[in-house]
Amino acid sequence: MIVTHTLPPFYDKDSRVLILGSMPSVKSRELGFYYAHPRNRFFKTLSKVFNEKELETYDEKVAFLKKHHIALYDVIERCEIKASSDT
Repeated sequence: MIVTHTLPPFYDKDSRVLILGSMPSVKSRELGFYYAHPRNRFFKTLSKVFNEKELETYDEKVAFLKKHHIALYDVIERCEIKASSDT
């Protein structure tokens, strides 16, 4: 299946760090935000790196990213992908 990246970049005027992924997962595309699948370890890992509580809600994740000046985007605009495969 050919999939087109639909999520806008996440950043603001204070962003200083850009974390690039490849292509949002099916769940992330459905929910409209990066690393949105509950089993994805991205935000769990970031919260541990910064020694903060685990992030659960969209609002907590956005506030965390802004607090730490982190921007998110992906490097692939369009690809052939099966479900959320990384292969």
